[in-house]
This record gives sequence, structure tokens and C-alpha cells, in this order.
Amino acid sequence: MKLRQIELVLAVAKFGSFSRAASELYISQPNISSSISALEEELGYDIFIRSSQGVALTNEGDLFLRHSTNIMKEIAGMRNIASGKLHRKFTINTSLNHTLINQAFSKLCVAFEEGDSANFTLQSSNSTQIVEDLYLGKIDLGVFIINKITLDTYQNTLSKKGLELEVFGRLNLNLTIGKHHPLLEEENFEFNKLSQYPHVSYSFNTISDFPDIYAMGLVNPEKMLVVNDINVRHQIITSTNAFGIGCDIHPKTRIIDKIVSIPIPDTEAFLVISYQTKQEKREELAIFKKFLKDEYLKLSQ
Repeated sequence: MKLRQIELVLAVAKFGSFSRAASELYISQPNISSSISALEEELGYDIFIRSSQGVALTNEGDLFLRHSTNIMKEIAGMRNIASGKLHRKFTINTSLNHTLINQAFSKLCVAFEEGDSANFTLQSSNSTQIVEDLYLGKIDLGVFIINKITLDTYQNTLSKKGLELEVFGRLNLNLTIGKHHPLLEEENFEFNKLSQYPHVSYSFNTISDFPDIYAMGLVNPEKMLVVNDINVRHQIITSTNAFGIGCDIHPKTRIIDKIVSIPIPDTEAFLVISYQTKQEKREELAIFKKFLKDEYLKLSQ
């Protein structure tokens, strides 16, 4: 396998066809095709499915692309060593699309904005995917909110994967609704009536993270609204009778004056972080942990 072959695979995946990649790279299409075919023969699997409409990645090709992307990023970092520049790369994956995470990440970016080079990423996923990505080295830090059962499981298993687990503290699981919601007009809030209204959630949240919430019957699976963006979720909650389930409200939440947050009885959650043991002395990790702790403490103010 040669570095040039990896570069050609990335180009074909980016442009969606051999001909387009050849045009952009100013080389002939047969050269690209033969080079990638030789790589596929060496690997023992097809990277692309060829058709008259272009190309598509196979399942194996998708995994190859992920590893190739990481390899090229590391190579870019190694090349920066000769120039004397420090290239910082730090990827955080979180299951908690919350203001406290966004605030801590923003402060991390500010802390290193004067550096030579930085590639910081904040993305979202469920806890299971986060653990897998940490183990494979695709991300540097996982931040998630989990229940007691999942916490006990992770405390017993993650160390065997070479992963550290730190508990920042408990979080209240709260119902979030707009101040106009009809259930607020009643003298006592009736949680059993929530199933009459749509539940708005994120696409990366899964029932497996909090099965107890769904077992309580608060969420009607026939009335689900799924979004990816925190602002869209906020807009839906403040303009409709839909409700969300999350944790304590951060004082910097943009819609804090338009919503009501009600603790859900008999529930508990934990804010935890995880990272590879060999990464524990990284400067970016230490600084982000400090910022996250600062933001977490604001939830109780």
C-alpha cells in the first residue's frame, strides 16, 4: 500500500467518480483506476462499487475511508514538525447536546486560538458509538450522560479497553416545555398526560441510554420529532406543545426565559467523560476538563 493510493481513494470518494477525480488531479482516469484496483487486490476487498452513475463506497470501503482520513491528518501533523509548528488535534464526541458542553468547547478554542495550528472538533453520537470510537482512536474524548446501570457497566468494562472513566457528578433529568404549555395550567403537573404530546429529541439519542424514561410511559413512540440541532429543538419547544427531556438548564441557555424545566421523579443521571489512558496527560484534555467542570458547577447556581 502506498500513500499515493490512499490519496487517490480519498479523491474519488470526494468527487464521486474516477473521471471527476482524474480531472481535478490532472492525471488520467486509467491511472487512477488501475492504482485503486491494485490496492483493492492487495487488501482483499473492494473499496468502491462501480456503476455508470459513478461510484459508491462498500461497507469495507467506508471503514477504509475513515482510517485513511485519520492517517492523512496524522501525516499532516508529522510534516508540521519540521517547520517547528505545533499542530493540535482534539476531537470530542458527546451524547449531550447541551449549553455546558458548547461553552466549555468554545473556551477551549479560545485558549488555543493564538497557536500555530489547531483542528478541534465537537460532534454528537450515542454512548455506545462514543466508546467504540474511543477504543479505535477515532476521537480523543467522550462526554456523555448515562444512568446508573450504564455507569456500573462502564466502570467494570472500560478499563479493559484501555479507557479511563471519570464521573463529573449527578444531573437531574428534567422535562422541558414552553411556558405556554397547557399542562402548566393545571394545579398539579400530570406527567402521565405527556404521552398526548410530541417528544422532540436528537437523532443520536437512543432508548438504550435511558430505558427507564421510556418505561415510565412519558414518551409516545407514535409522536416523535427528531432533530440534529439544539436551536431547532429549542424553536420547536417554544413554539409548539412538544416537550423535551434533558438535564439541568445552564444559565447561558438562549431560551431560558421561554421555557419551564420540571424534574422528573425517580430518575438520576451522571455526567461522565472517557478517554484513552495513554492520553491522560494531554494539555488539551486537562484544559477542557477544567472548563467543563466550571460549566457543570454553574448548573447548580
